[in-house]
Amino acid sequence: SNAEFSSEAHFKGVFFGEAEKDYENQAWEFDFSSSRFMEQSFFDQSRFLGNTNFLDTRFVGQASFKETIFSGVVDFSCRQKDSDFDFPIINFVGTIFENSVSFNNRKFMNSTSFRDAQFLKAPRFHDSELHQDTDFTNTKFVDFRSPEANRAYRTLKQAMEQHRARVYEDLFFGHELKSRRHLPD
Repeated sequence: SNAEFSSEAHFKGVFFGEAEKDYENQAWEFDFSSSRFMEQSFFDQSRFLGNTNFLDTRFVGQASFKETIFSGVVDFSCRQKDSDFDFPIINFVGTIFENSVSFNNRKFMNSTSFRDAQFLKAPRFHDSELHQDTDFTNTKFVDFRSPEANRAYRTLKQAMEQHRARVYEDLFFGHELKSRRHLPD
């Protein structure tokens, strides 16, 4: 945490850690919180087997997580909205999120791709601003039973509604309704 990468950071194909079974009760195993990536950063085809923290991390240049697998909880959130924490360009093509992921309070400033990604838990984008060129083509969402799924999909539906992205708005509305069926009341 609190590290600064002043030139390009290449973590392509890196295997991070030992597998832990109880992700919800584990501390951060990979902590990039409050770090700064001043140029491009590449985590393509990496594997994170533990909880990974990018809380308040600044990505000044392009960030790429193409075909990365996150097995634990992942936090890309910010504690407060601030332009220093905006994502200039970020790529999650083919990325697999096997546990919960949060992008709360982030602003996506440019093209963002989640094409062919998989979310095994509903992703959280509360108080985030998605760019109008956000791509969810062939993205798989499989969580309709967790208590937070309904709110997560409603947030994404509202974000797509702001950009009049009707296809994605309908997709997330369908996911919201599907997850509502599993609410206790």
